[in-house]
Amino acid sequence: NDSNSLGHFSVQAHNTKETRFIVSSSGNVGIGTSSPSATLDIEDSSGVTIDINSSTGDGKFRFQDNNAVKWSFGRDNTTNNLEFASGSALGSADNVLTLTPTKRVGIGTTSPGQALEVVGQVSASSTGSFEFLVLDYDKIPSSDPSIKGAVYRNGSNQLFISAG
Repeated sequence: NDSNSLGHFSVQAHNTKETRFIVSSSGNVGIGTSSPSATLDIEDSSGVTIDINSSTGDGKFRFQDNNAVKWSFGRDNTTNNLEFASGSALGSADNVLTLTPTKRVGIGTTSPGQALEVVGQVSASSTGSFEFLVLDYDKIPSSDPSIKGAVYRNGSNQLFISAG
């Protein structure tokens, strides 16, 4: 349906004249709505599913600023991981967060070996009853008055507990 008087293009159901797809005069695209309120507006009262199907490459969303990819997230086709990256390449050093099909989470790594693996220093704080910080370092980090205690391993894999 080409309606120049309204300044938009739309596709309607033949028998009900219900709008299925529209490009508004402002350039917004609507699916399931006749008045899209965003660049892409998808509406369905029974829920919306978006399929991204890529048999050989990564399926991903990219967020750009002046054509430069700032963030991306998607499924790495090689590992089948869901990954969040600070650039465009999934499965690379740009990865910030990785979720694996085996229910593992990696921060700073694309191949976590435990339920949660963090590569880099970790900091935790709480305004509640948080009392201990669990570390996987050879020693407690520099003195920090906010740390009330720590559990850590030394180079011989001996477990140490420090209370303040």
